[in-house]
Amino acid sequence: MTSYDREKQQQHFAELLEAAQDDLVDAIKQREILDFKIRILQEDIAHLAPLAGVKVEDPIATLGLTDAIRYVFGRAKPKPMGPTEVKDALIENGYDLTEYSNVMASIHTIIKRLLKKDEIAMSLPTWGDNKDKKYVWAGGLPPPPPLPRSIAERVEMAHKEMSAKMDAIAEQARRKIEVDLKRERGES
Repeated sequence: MTSYDREKQQQHFAELLEAAQDDLVDAIKQREILDFKIRILQEDIAHLAPLAGVKVEDPIATLGLTDAIRYVFGRAKPKPMGPTEVKDALIENGYDLTEYSNVMASIHTIIKRLLKKDEIAMSLPTWGDNKDKKYVWAGGLPPPPPLPRSIAERVEMAHKEMSAKMDAIAEQARRKIEVDLKRERGES
């Protein structure tokens, strides 16, 4: 292989790399849009179900305490919350706190961890606030609640179908790359 051929091959791969990077950026943008849309649809379902006389499983009950606290902060955004308000919001959302012998200690510990990871931020005190420190969600788009079981099963089936399609596309791309490499090497 001549140096010209190597340069041409390297340029070809650089173009493929740039196209793949552009596709990745586009996919990340689309995922952010879809994450936002999913959050809105989940909230719509939670609000419409009682109006339609349909009982929808409360997804917060399936979360661990840390994720439930993330969810509560995300829903309260931009309203600041103190540890007591977090506990009250968990209870309002149907989260079972009975398994915790000292739930406030657990909440304080989780708040410290979320603060350290910059997922929440300390809020400035406002006039009339009690001495309880308050925090706000700072982790970007608030986390969506988990899907109810019935929807999760439908999503899982769609995911399996999509996975099979993606495997087929990846195999097709692998074969095309092999053919291109053989062609460039002169190995028809």
